[in-house]
Amino acid sequence: MKKYFFSAFAIGIAIASVAFTTKVNQQWGFHGTAQTQITDYTKYTLNNTPDDCVTVGNAPCVISVPDAIDTPAELQSYFVGKSETDIMALSSQKRSLED
Repeated sequence: MKKYFFSAFAIGIAIASVAFTTKVNQQWGFHGTAQTQITDYTKYTLNNTPDDCVTVGNAPCVISVPDAIDTPAELQSYFVGKSETDIMALSSQKRSLED
């Protein structure tokens, strides 16, 4: 009986720990001045939001990437193979740029 109790207890703890684990993403603010700079990792600043964020536009405002992407070099690697469209999909808010 003890064996079943401890097994159920262990399963309960495992479920509870997974249920309360939150996924954190890094936020990179885009500070480019042209649409062609969307894929340029040097135009992004970690944890910085530009003032002109809106819900529509032709450039990202802030992109959300996995938590491990917290240096410019890691962002550069993350951008490899990604198009402007792929990067735009990482942003819930946009900016309008003249291009």
